[in-house]
Amino acid sequence: MYNFFLLLGYSTAAIGIAGSVIYYFSRQIFESYLKRSIEKYKSELERVNTQHQIIFSSLHKERAEVIKTIYYLLFEYKKSVLGFFFVKLNKSNPYLDLAFKVKMWSDTAPAFSNTFHKYRIFFTEDLCRVIDEINNELDVIKQKSEAFVNNYSSGNEQAAAIMNESDDFKIIQKEADALLKGKIRTLELELEREFRKLLGVDIAQVV
Repeated sequence: MYNFFLLLGYSTAAIGIAGSVIYYFSRQIFESYLKRSIEKYKSELERVNTQHQIIFSSLHKERAEVIKTIYYLLFEYKKSVLGFFFVKLNKSNPYLDLAFKVKMWSDTAPAFSNTFHKYRIFFTEDLCRVIDEINNELDVIKQKSEAFVNNYSSGNEQAAAIMNESDDFKIIQKEADALLKGKIRTLELELEREFRKLLGVDIAQVV
């Protein structure tokens, strides 16, 4: 009987030791599997994050190019409007000078508008609304200017009416001046801010 209990004790101890060993190695295997899974997951996250950074970096670069292009086209558009209303015609050949200014305005208007509509997805809804308003208001001013010029039959008469700054011309000139100093100047500043943000420039230091 004694040998039986002794044997039973040995068996129980052996089973306990075996269970402990199995538990230990099972735990080690599970922890190793868990560690590999975590490392694999982290590696996948890093890969996806890197991919997203590349995509967003590319989009930021493209947006910077778009803003730079729109800003330049706005500058050319503004310059053509300023030239038409506020730069005196060349006295030696005023009609030819007027024809050149009209062509500059006719070229810069669609260049700015069409490029903006092509890339409007890069701008906020508020900024899109402002640019739409500027395009519409400049179109109205252009139509009024064309109607004013067409009131005169010859090129020389057209040039003379502008050089003499008739009352009708001054009314349109005043509308253009208000738009240039108001919404267009505001748009210029906003484009500058957006571009500097992308460059990481401290806006407070440059305003």
